Amino acid sequence: MTESEKIADILKNSPSVALLKAKNRDLLIPFLVKVFTEGENLVSLESIHSQLADYLAFLNLAEQDTSIDTYHAKARDYIREWAKEGFISNYENKNGEISYELSFHSSKTIDWLLSLQKQDFVGAESKFKAIFQNLKDLVEFTNEDVEKRIELLEDKKLKIEHEIAELTIGEKVKIYEDYEIIPRFRQLSQSAKELISDFKEVEENFKKITKRIYQKHANTQANKSDILIFTFNALDELKESHQGKSFYAFWRFLINQNLQEKWAELVHELYATLAKKNIDNSDIFLKVMNRQYLYPAGAKVYDANRKMTDKLSQIIQEKQQAN
Repeated sequence: MTESEKIADILKNSPSVALLKAKNRDLLIPFLVKVFTEGENLVSLESIHSQLADYLAFLNLAEQDTSIDTYHAKARDYIREWAKEGFISNYENKNGEISYELSFHSSKTIDWLLSLQKQDFVGAESKFKAIFQNLKDLVEFTNEDVEKRIELLEDKKLKIEHEIAELTIGEKVKIYEDYEIIPRFRQLSQSAKELISDFKEVEENFKKITKRIYQKHANTQANKSDILIFTFNALDELKESHQGKSFYAFWRFLINQNLQEKWAELVHELYATLAKKNIDNSDIFLKVMNRQYLYPAGAKVYDANRKMTDKLSQIIQEKQQAN
């Protein structure tokens, strides 16, 4: 598929584009940002209905009847419609309680919209250095030539030894200027926020597989063995995909206590430095990222996996009883 064909397909089928083209987008998008981006990442069914009804009342969007019941009825219709369109996703916990969250399509769209806001200045220097560093990493870690790798490591070693020697004789320590710190901090925070969308996408893939298992299981003509084969093949394909491998590798990092402690230490030092330099550090996402966002998001992926496993167990038990 060519680039133009890919774009045409996105424009036609993507929920992200549908979100931007929605007739009520001026209501929809600000509400989603207010509830999920500025508020909680997971909102109960009762809460989202109540908040939307209040929001509608505030905007006075009811057509003729402005009673409280009308706002609540319209809120229920909107929530149902938005879930159907893929703008929000519902999530059922182990207690059977329904909550809503941004779909990964909406999450990525909002991230993109926020990235369009005009900044005080464009951090061209920091972006180029990040690109240049990624280029060096790709060259280094895709080259299987041992001698070349040794050459690269020796070059790093020489630079480190040179820097140590300069500091030893009293040379001034090189530190970032404010104009270098600010864009790097923004890029770091933005990249961290985009991780949430990645988690949502993996979870959505698990849910799609589970839905197809239920559909096949509901088909009385379907063979139980065929369902199991389909499921295991789908799981293997997901776990062996680039996305699946990346997620599981990151999840192993996320539950590593030593790395978590190191992360907390670095984040604390960063915000202390920003405060000392009087640089705006009101974006506290990095402080709460693991506890408030990544752990719950990762846990939900595993919960989606668990539900799929439970359904498989049910199918296997039925198959054994039938035999």
